[in-house]
Amino acid sequence: MAVIALVTGFIAYTLTVFSSSFYEHYQIAHVEPDAVIVLTGGKGRLSSALALFKEADAKFLFILGVSKTATLESIFSQGELSGVKTENIVLDKASQTTYENALYAKDYLDERTVESVVLVTSNYHMKRALFIFESVLPANINIIPYAIGSENFQLNDWWLHPKSLKLAFAEYLKYGWFKLTLQLFHFFNAQ
Repeated sequence: MAVIALVTGFIAYTLTVFSSSFYEHYQIAHVEPDAVIVLTGGKGRLSSALALFKEADAKFLFILGVSKTATLESIFSQGELSGVKTENIVLDKASQTTYENALYAKDYLDERTVESVVLVTSNYHMKRALFIFESVLPANINIIPYAIGSENFQLNDWWLHPKSLKLAFAEYLKYGWFKLTLQLFHFFNAQ
């Protein structure tokens, strides 16, 4: 019975998450976000976030979850950083999970006036990341998802590719686990 529930839940999750409409890129130039937040871990995320930071003329770029030894110069080329206000780029070297990323961003944003952020991560990771950030950040901050295609995940016919299927199932389990722990937290705090 548990296996049937797990498989049924996975199918329902993938039907909503991996529909193309969930991953349509927003016209960021029209949004004018206060900040761009990017979660490390996938190819293309950082360069896309830097381009959005420049294009949208955002106040801050938060790069969450970089290694302890990372510098802007080790992440981007001089050409990419040309004309960029590097003093407005924040490298988070402390957080290691998506939840910790959100907590770090919240602490930083609490000290500043921010009404909207663009959240950049890989397409397969966006549903969980968006849910976590919406759960952690204040409700008055508009979070705009910006999913990046990944070499590791084939959005079209992902179920035919073992690596994509594995990533999808792992994200489903992590999403479910976080949702369950959040509900338990609220339940026990309400008592």
